[in-house]
Amino acid sequence: MQGEDIGEGKIYIGDEIQAIRDKYDGVDGRRYWHHDGFMIDCAKLWGAELGKDANIHGVFPNKEVLTAEVKGGTYYRITLYCSPKGWWTFGMSYGYPLGGGGFGAHVTDACAFTSRDAVLKFAVCKAISNTKHRIMRDDASDSQIKAGENLIEQLQDMINGQKDLFG
Repeated sequence: MQGEDIGEGKIYIGDEIQAIRDKYDGVDGRRYWHHDGFMIDCAKLWGAELGKDANIHGVFPNKEVLTAEVKGGTYYRITLYCSPKGWWTFGMSYGYPLGGGGFGAHVTDACAFTSRDAVLKFAVCKAISNTKHRIMRDDASDSQIKAGENLIEQLQDMINGQKDLFG
């Protein structure tokens, strides 16, 4: 199980994850997520061990946390993780006055990345897209639009290496 290099620093492992799901789905009349072996095998794919490199639920610990934040409670947090195999993945959370959401870096992620730069670029692009569709949506207030624009600028600075330390 090596994954398929799909370019731009990405390795697609969705087929391997699906094969692990199929292995456990229906065993003893239960769905795959009810079998401990499912998470254990997914973790092995990443070169990880549950309870050591990821928690028992398959969530990797945050190795690096990057935050973009503007006044009024609008923020984006991107968490990066490098597995023992050298594959990178990410999680993110976001919030704004009317909502928020997020997800953690997980052993069942279908795409791994070959470098920190590759995973960060992908995560920032996803965060920018989400900001435009959720925070800066058509019915957003002028202040919400401005907050979204400031957030996008900070997110872009993450990949340009120009994060302003003074604020």
